Amino acid sequence: MSSIIKYFLSINLILLSFVYSAEKMKFPDSAFDQSTLKLEEVCTETDKLKIVIIPGSESVKKPSGNHEYMAGAALLAKIFNKMENVHASITNYEWPKNETLLENADVIVVYSNGDGKQGLLANTSRVDLIDKLVEKGIGFVNLHAAICYPKPHIEIGQKWIGGVWTDAYSKGNRGHWKSEHKTFPTHPVTSGVSPWKADDGWCHKILIPESNRAVITPLLWSSKKHKGDPKGGDDDIVAWTFDRKDGGRSFSCSGAHGHWEWANDGLRQMIVNGILWAGKQKVPSSGFNCAIDKENMNQHFDTRKK
Repeated sequence: MSSIIKYFLSINLILLSFVYSAEKMKFPDSAFDQSTLKLEEVCTETDKLKIVIIPGSESVKKPSGNHEYMAGAALLAKIFNKMENVHASITNYEWPKNETLLENADVIVVYSNGDGKQGLLANTSRVDLIDKLVEKGIGFVNLHAAICYPKPHIEIGQKWIGGVWTDAYSKGNRGHWKSEHKTFPTHPVTSGVSPWKADDGWCHKILIPESNRAVITPLLWSSKKHKGDPKGGDDDIVAWTFDRKDGGRSFSCSGAHGHWEWANDGLRQMIVNGILWAGKQKVPSSGFNCAIDKENMNQHFDTRKK
């Protein structure tokens, strides 16, 4: 084959790769129906662990299926509300209209965009409320880009979750790549976690102050260089627990960019375990029951604004 033909073939392959990578996934109209969602449900049963999940707002620049924070919150709530001693409530986008939900919560979960786009960082009164609840010992969980704190909130973020992704320190250490996760440390949160493969979006190279290192336990690693191999060390941490000085617990995981990642049993198990561990629940040796109907998981998507 001549060099000219090889050249044109390579150009065509490159063009095709751009076409396929830009193609948007198609979902049925039913995937965008949020009419059955019950938001900000109040639980009055004192014997139940109360989890409040705050979903981030629609990511208008992302294709459907990406950053489906409301859909992910609904999926998690469905898992928790099947448990006898747990109640999960989903707030409105970014922040609850009824702040009493937060004040009565045992665990607050934030699943959202980051870099200051988190609803809880929108003003000082919200920051002060979360800080008061954290100091009280509430469980606190940050998922996906919620771990990304801007410069003015680095110290408060480190107080809340142990370490943060922040642009000045972590810049460039985020993105999408294929990885395989098959090695996990011994920890209650990794109980029952099975290996999985992913093409997820990760943020790594977390800024951890020395004062927090002894009480942070890394659980998962990922980077472009090492993929899912723990040999990347501290720079590749993407999920961890934090035993806080106030006696409370925090869990963070920067995965779950695409809604389809929730179909990975291992990732879903780790996140469900992590949320309940943050609520000081004893994790069974096989992990909590986090089964889902994978064939019907594409529900409650955002209707993206054009």
